[in-house]
Parts: sequence; C-alpha cells; structure tokens
Amino acid sequence: MARTVRRSPDPDQQRRARRRLILGIIIGVVVLIVVAGLSFYLRLTGGPALPPAVRQRIHDSRQQTAPAPQGQTPAAPAPAAGQPSSPDLSSTVIPAGTPSFEQQIQQARQAAQCGDTAPRTMYITDAELTAQLGDAVRKHEEVKEVSGYFESGKTYLAVRVDAKGHDLNFTVVLRPTVVDGCVRFDVDQVFVGKVAAPPALAAKVQEEISKRSTWFTPEKTGIYVERIELKSGIAVLHGRPIRR
Repeated sequence: MARTVRRSPDPDQQRRARRRLILGIIIGVVVLIVVAGLSFYLRLTGGPALPPAVRQRIHDSRQQTAPAPQGQTPAAPAPAAGQPSSPDLSSTVIPAGTPSFEQQIQQARQAAQCGDTAPRTMYITDAELTAQLGDAVRKHEEVKEVSGYFESGKTYLAVRVDAKGHDLNFTVVLRPTVVDGCVRFDVDQVFVGKVAAPPALAAKVQEEISKRSTWFTPEKTGIYVERIELKSGIAVLHGRPIRR
C-alpha cells in the first residue's frame, strides 16, 4: 500500500494566511467600533427617555390634534384645563367640572379667608405642569422646549437644549417628597438622549432643581399639602387651605 506523503506548507502561503487572518480581525474590530459608536451617538442624540405609557399619551394627543383626512370624522378636541390629558384616564380621577389648577388655587384661598379649612383635593395635569415649567425656563436662552409628565409616582421633565447649534434632549426623572406642606422634587435619574448621564451632570441638575424644587408651596397652591399622588398624566394634591 502506497504511503501518502504530506507536503510541508509553503512558508509564503502561511504568511499570506496569517496576514488575511489578522486583516480580517482588524476589519471586524473596526466595524464593531464604528457600529458601537454610531449606536451610542444615535442614543445620545435621540429623543427623550420617557416610559412607554408617556410616549403613548404623547402619540394619542398628537393623533387627536392632527387634522383629519378629507372625508373622515375630525379627531376629538383636546381636553380643557383641569380635565384628563389622556383618553385612558378615568373620569373618576378628575371629577367632572373641576376647574383649571389656577382656579382651584383661587378657590382654596377664598375658602381659607372664610375660615373653611376642611380637607381639599387639587388636581394638576401634564399640560398645566408644562405651562408652569415653560414660564420658569424662558429666561434660559439655550432651552428651546420643556415638557412635564406625571407617571406612576414619578415626574418626567423632557428638555430640548441648543448645545452649540446641536439639539440635545435631556430627561430628568424626579421623585416627590412632602416637607412642611410643600412638595419637593429630588432627582432620581438624568438622561442625555437615551444615555444615562454621568454622576457629575446628575449632581449639577439636582443643584439646579433644588433652587426651585418647591414648586407646590402653600403660598402658591393655597393649601398645606399633606400628601401627593402621581398618576398617569395627573398629580393629585391632598391638603387643607391656609391663610396667607
């Protein structure tokens, strides 16, 4: 039986094979770096990091306010101030006929002047929170847009900022705490796009929030807040009227 003789590999072929292997590895690593960098950039420059329930409310609101195609029934009008800002909120959350938050404040102050200190419940919607935030941030030229949303025990602030000609979306997640009749908000998380911000930036945001964190003070709401509930699209304040 003839013996099979194996030829030793050609050194040139071995070198070429090694070069192809090394080149393939390098190309693969470069591709991974580029894909990871692009993914990070898209996440960094993407929209605000809002929970699905909030994104759905925004979508539904846009659908309601968008003009209906010709021949179709127009969308239902947007809810008035003081009424639920999303269709999934039950009418029992905000009683029918509840006025705007500003009118609720006036009613609480009038009750206090008449000596009526019976417990009261006040309601503020996403839209009303956004209006308050807009008044507070208009002095900052770099802030182009700000929106506020209540959802499941947290408050979400979506802020669009002009960063040297580039738009960046910041999301600040806040948790409320009732202290001496006031509602204080503490920073829970901060995102730039969909990317969690570094601790130093989160600390800076907390510092800025702390300067104006007591948005719902007795002087502003007309009541001494004893408890706050954050539901889907609405904050519910429980307290008693106080005299200014």
